[in-house]
Amino acid sequence: MCLVASSGAHGASRREPLVLEPSSEWVLDYAAERCTLLREYGQNDQKLKLRIDSFGSWLSFRFTVSGPQVPKSFGPAGYVKVRLTPDERERTHTAFFGKAGSQSAAFFGLSFVPLDWLKPNEEAVDRTLPDYLSDAALKDFEQRTTDMLLEFGNGKKIDLRFSEMSRPLKALRECVDNLHQSWGLDPVREKTLTKRANPTDQTVQAMQRHYPNDMRWSGRNGYIPVRIMVDARGNGSDCTVQVDRAEESFREAVCEGLSKTFEPALDQSGAPVASVFQTAVIYLTR
Repeated sequence: MCLVASSGAHGASRREPLVLEPSSEWVLDYAAERCTLLREYGQNDQKLKLRIDSFGSWLSFRFTVSGPQVPKSFGPAGYVKVRLTPDERERTHTAFFGKAGSQSAAFFGLSFVPLDWLKPNEEAVDRTLPDYLSDAALKDFEQRTTDMLLEFGNGKKIDLRFSEMSRPLKALRECVDNLHQSWGLDPVREKTLTKRANPTDQTVQAMQRHYPNDMRWSGRNGYIPVRIMVDARGNGSDCTVQVDRAEESFREAVCEGLSKTFEPALDQSGAPVASVFQTAVIYLTR
């Protein structure tokens, strides 16, 4: 769920990309509410940091790039084109701009799966997460992903070299298994759900109405990843904001809006079961 005001558009550019080789190994960092892959690229004024966060997903992650080579934006939101090595075309994502420490930063969501998996496909409807994770096409895609080309709204391009992504992503997903266990869930059962817990329309509408007035008046924006534990009856509880640095007003607004009613998750037999709902709420002033 996003309340998004985007700024600027991007057009084609013939600029050659800045190619950055890694200057560190992958580092796996973990906390109570997230798993993170970290890596540094380049040297000196070309130094760039890449961060890949999972707040509970095995396939979809938040990517953050920060450093002097990340262009500044005229607004908090814009677009970035992403092209992974096997992709036949760019993926266009809404990106959010700000600071990581003292450095310019951009972050965006990305599903690390083959591009054609993101198209409507009737055959994929009944597939469970283990079906996706065990699919040979996913492993092949990860092994062939040796770089990620980014193009920002001003036409600047940065090409980050990997090597192959199957091993770091395997470590990240093992961390996500442990994350679910720490929340009191069985990761094996979570992966085999035929339907995940989702908020009702009323809950979504309540969430969209809650932009804290003090944050709006001060022009503050917020990115709030959050999880809600949902029982088999669809009751939400234990609202947890998954980042430490979040304004208290945003924390209260998110949990007040989301701690409502849900459609419960369903197991392999179609029976309602307790599970978790995880999303990111983005507040942007217009």
